[in-house]
Amino acid sequence: MKHRLSIPLIAAGATLAASIGLASVAFAQPDPDSGVMKQLKENGEAPVSAFADAAAKRAAALDADNDGVVTTEEMRAHHAKMREARASRRFPDANDDGVVSEVEFLDAARERFARIDKDGDGVVTKDEMPKGRGHRRGHKGSHRGDGR
Repeated sequence: MKHRLSIPLIAAGATLAASIGLASVAFAQPDPDSGVMKQLKENGEAPVSAFADAAAKRAAALDADNDGVVTTEEMRAHHAKMREARASRRFPDANDDGVVSEVEFLDAARERFARIDKDGDGVVTKDEMPKGRGHRRGHKGSHRGDGR
């Protein structure tokens, strides 16, 4: 049986989830650089419709054949693509020779720096720094566990 999710249904679900305080549902999570997140940071709030719009855009991006529905296969393909992208960032072997040279390592570091340097001025401010995994999970301070 082929599983299908219609894009309007996904958007409606995101709207419902956001309206009852479950905005962290996967499709309802907006891109960190989107207008929704900007509104949240600046005003401390964003309209429910903004979450639905963000969810609809994300669902449309998943709909590889543009038929208005997201199938299980499309979702799996998207997840595989995301895993591959994460793996290439973690192990930046640009020429696929099985090792990371100094040049490959530094090129990857420059790309990461450029992504963080939102205004492209060659310096990264505290506001441009992404929140680390520990920060998102509520951890503070050292990751060593001994408080140092």
